[in-house]
Amino acid sequence: MSTTSELTHYVAARADRLAARLADVGADAIIVASPANRRYLTGFDGSFGFVVVAASGARLFFTDWRYVEQASQQALGYEVVRLEKNKDLWTPLRGRLGALNVKRLAFEGHLATHSWLQEGKAGLDDVAWVAAPRLVEGLRDVKDEFEIARLREAQVIADAIWSRIVPRVAPGVTERSLAIEMRHQIELMGAENYPGIPIVASGWRAALPHGRATDKVIARGEFVLFDFGAIVDGYHSDMTRMVCVGKPDAKQREVYDIVRGCMEAGIAQMREGVTGQAVDRASRVPIHAAGYGQYEHGFSVGHGLGLEVHEDPFLSDAYTAPLRAGMVVTVEPGIYVPGWSGVRVEDTVLVTPTGGEVLNTSSRELVEV
Repeated sequence: MSTTSELTHYVAARADRLAARLADVGADAIIVASPANRRYLTGFDGSFGFVVVAASGARLFFTDWRYVEQASQQALGYEVVRLEKNKDLWTPLRGRLGALNVKRLAFEGHLATHSWLQEGKAGLDDVAWVAAPRLVEGLRDVKDEFEIARLREAQVIADAIWSRIVPRVAPGVTERSLAIEMRHQIELMGAENYPGIPIVASGWRAALPHGRATDKVIARGEFVLFDFGAIVDGYHSDMTRMVCVGKPDAKQREVYDIVRGCMEAGIAQMREGVTGQAVDRASRVPIHAAGYGQYEHGFSVGHGLGLEVHEDPFLSDAYTAPLRAGMVVTVEPGIYVPGWSGVRVEDTVLVTPTGGEVLNTSSRELVEV
């Protein structure tokens, strides 16, 4: 786990990179409200606040009375501005922007609601608003050393949890009981859980790509799919593993081996300069070759991992940009046959100049219990 002092250097560098990119969108400053982007830029992990980064070097953090002290301790390098009068943002923001001679203000164009934007334009009628969709996300897709260290730690915990959960899988146990135990173990190891209950899907329910745990009782002869992760300092791990309750039959073994081979084919493509499209396509070829094309994963084969469990880049046929060293992505092909079952295997991979470094240590072998 980190301390605020460890993070200070990194958040300052992130804000500097963002300030340097404001010229690309023709803005003098940007206002950021999304929780993940706010935390990335400041280290603040509270639930309310607005970040302003100006090209001039000014760094402002607006929040209400609940978080003034916390922001002062976490958002080092930022001037913390306390909001008064029912959290009125626009009056103090207008004053600060005027003092900084900000004429054009960028905002998160892909996230801002219509009502918030209209309110802002009314409150700041002397400022031109500039939509800058995914500007911060474009910085977040390549991880710095601090982030990679937290992602590694989160994955170590997830792998440890997996070793504790496997012995508990047996006929008569419910999906929900395994999911609850998984959450309990993650907390005991000092990490945080994802919101909601993990994906634990057995039998026919494994054909549901996001089949969160229910009270279904696990039976002999079934697959059980586990998709889960831990959170360390806001950074997520993500992995998927399969258990067969009993010895797998021929079809179960065939489908599992195909999916595992697809994941390994995708990872084999991974290195700086290769496109996400190439990784995605490599992970689909064996599925189609085996005649399961109609049951393959209909979404991207993987996604970025960081302060959000699903973030840029998304490895799909549409992702034609080259991967960059420092990106951390999942590779998770799957076959989902309605009425029968489903299989997904997922690892997390750090992109390097020479290949993909797999962060998981748990075996990819199909577990039989």
